[in-house]
Amino acid sequence: MTEIWKRWYRKPYPWATRGRTPPVYLVLHHTAGPALQSVEVIRQYHERSRGWPHIGYHFVATPKGVYKTLPLTVHPVCVRQYNPQSICVAITGDWSNGVPREWTTLEARGVMEELAAIVAQIRRAYPGIRLVRHMDLVATGCPGILTWDMVLNWKEEVSDAQES
Repeated sequence: MTEIWKRWYRKPYPWATRGRTPPVYLVLHHTAGPALQSVEVIRQYHERSRGWPHIGYHFVATPKGVYKTLPLTVHPVCVRQYNPQSICVAITGDWSNGVPREWTTLEARGVMEELAAIVAQIRRAYPGIRLVRHMDLVATGCPGILTWDMVLNWKEEVSDAQES
């Protein structure tokens, strides 16, 4: 995992922090853009086009790697009124109608396994955290067909897809 956020921001940081209140939700998103889109392009879009103070997600996974894009103590900007209670994870690509082809490679499988390990660490740090999809909290089609079960069992997902 690359902690890319440290390259982007300098103190004082332009965001709200959660203080001592633990997060309640671990929220899964898809970016709905190209699967190989860079996290820098996503950050610029969120900050320049949407006017957000930062990229909006804590982690972004691409088929090439996992990036920590915000500290866990920072409020994301991706689930409206639930931001103060959430940790947000985005997976690149448009998952509306199926698994993006770029996510079916061996390299991508390793990335998804790394992301599953990060999720396990978060769950140990915050035992009561609930795994939800963006659409479980607000009216949206995000993250398409993508589920936490798919993320946590990606090895089996890819194997099943290759056998079909």
